[in-house]
Amino acid sequence: MEYAFWIIISLIVYTILGYALLLWLIASLFYREEKKSKQDPDFLPQVTLLIPAYNEDRVISDKILNSLALDYPKKKLRIIIASDGSTDKTNTIVSSYQAEGVLLWSNPQRCGKISVINQAMHQIHDGIVVLSDANVMYDKQAIQTLVQHFKDPEVGVVSGNVSLIKTNSPVGALDLIYQAYENQIKALESKTGSVTGADGAMYAIRREDYQTVAKHVILDDLVISMNILRKGKRILFESKAKGKEHSVSNVREAFWTRVRVVAGGIQAIKTGLGMPPWKQGMQIFQFISHKILRWLLPLQFLGLFIANGFILEQTFYMVFFAIQLGVYSMALLAHFIGNPVSILSAPYYFGIQNIAAMLGIWRGLSNSQSVKWDKGERYFKNGHGNDISEKHLK
Repeated sequence: MEYAFWIIISLIVYTILGYALLLWLIASLFYREEKKSKQDPDFLPQVTLLIPAYNEDRVISDKILNSLALDYPKKKLRIIIASDGSTDKTNTIVSSYQAEGVLLWSNPQRCGKISVINQAMHQIHDGIVVLSDANVMYDKQAIQTLVQHFKDPEVGVVSGNVSLIKTNSPVGALDLIYQAYENQIKALESKTGSVTGADGAMYAIRREDYQTVAKHVILDDLVISMNILRKGKRILFESKAKGKEHSVSNVREAFWTRVRVVAGGIQAIKTGLGMPPWKQGMQIFQFISHKILRWLLPLQFLGLFIANGFILEQTFYMVFFAIQLGVYSMALLAHFIGNPVSILSAPYYFGIQNIAAMLGIWRGLSNSQSVKWDKGERYFKNGHGNDISEKHLK
């Protein structure tokens, strides 16, 4: 068990920190000059901004106004809201902007985000498609910054730099830290070749590269982007293409978001959908290190706890076991408090993320995760008149 303990703890350290450090070392030694695409700031292709939406009436007007304000030639930018059977005022609000060129494509019944994307893509025949979540506000230069990379035929996907605005949630600040760390990893992956999947909040593809995705797929952004990588094209991370969204507004949202992501990850492992081919060695290494090990992290922590429990003879192992018990106890205490003080926030975040991931693993294995998704209330209205995205995007 002592060997198992050290193997597991090494794996955990690698998953959380080691991969990023190794990636940085590889980038520093072998990619001192970033493998840049053949960018052309004057390259202005036809662009479709596709925004899938389900019951987004509290944010959709802000998103449309943000999209209309983008600094891209109006004749070359088409804005489409693909409503997935919305039952609130989403469709009515979108229809009020038709005179300004905003198109509404509406499903009478809800069928799930990936089905809506498939249907929309069948009606878009050329150019660049930028996919966006309804609650994400873009910097004015975001579209132009994304599409300039497509002058290079080797580039298949460009993922944007979406950062988070802190909410009053007890896990909001930690959500920001996690997102910032993820973006740093994506930047390193992009420098060494390709990012391991695009961010669904902001990414661009060529319409001709899109492959229809099975309607049961949970992680649409991962599968869509990795299907293009499988063709031998690159997925880039463009740090200058910026957007903002709120961090999780409550613990429940953080929990169910993690459940969905991990369930979709297990689905990807089981089916091979979204995984790079074995001949793409660097991408396989990145996918295992960045995705698979991260999805399976709660099993690593569980294994560490069990292995540690069998080797309590030495003081070191007793102390380490006590630390684990302390962290789990603090997370449990935070749960019962409901709105934990700052000292409990990290254990609480750690606890809910790992419990959610365990549930996600089960749902992925049992095929019980729905493809339909209710987004949390990450709204840009601050209650004082205007949306707060303007000040954050300047």
